[in-house]
Amino acid sequence: MTCEPDSICVVTKYQPCPQDVANKQENMQSGRLAKRLLVEQPNRRVGLRMSGSQFTDVHVISQRRATRGLIKFCEDHGYDVGGVQELRACLKALDKKDIETAVEAYFRVPLGGMGCFDDWLPPVIFAHETADYTRAVFEALVTQWNLLMRLSLPKN
Repeated sequence: MTCEPDSICVVTKYQPCPQDVANKQENMQSGRLAKRLLVEQPNRRVGLRMSGSQFTDVHVISQRRATRGLIKFCEDHGYDVGGVQELRACLKALDKKDIETAVEAYFRVPLGGMGCFDDWLPPVIFAHETADYTRAVFEALVTQWNLLMRLSLPKN
C-alpha cells in the first residue's frame, strides 16, 4: 500500500501508512501529511490520516457541555453582551459538528483584558451564592470553555 502526501491513505488497526513511515523526515519538513478520518466497521477500525492543518471534532461533546454551561450561567446572571451571542453561535456550530465555524465563533469572543467578555463581576442571584462564588464559577466556566475550544485548533 502506498499513499501520496495530502491524499487519502487507508490504514487498519491504527497502523501508520507505510509511506509515511518511510518518508517521515520529508513529511515533517514539508509539513504535508495525508488526511485522517476514523470510520467504524465490523471487527476493525479503518482510518485515514488527518492533516495537521485540519480542525478536529474529537472533543465536541465536552466542548458542547462547557459552552452550554457557560451560556446558562450568563443567562441566569443577566449577562447578555455580544460574547454571549457568539457563544450561542459556537454552540449551534458544535451541535452540527461544524468545528471550523465553532472555532470562528470562539475567536470572536474577546478574552483576556479590560472590557473583554471575561471582565465581568456576575451578580449574586441565588440564596446560596456569594460574590466570590459567582466570580469563581464564572472564571472556571470561561477557562474550561477556552481550554476545550483550543483543543480543536489546527496544530500548525
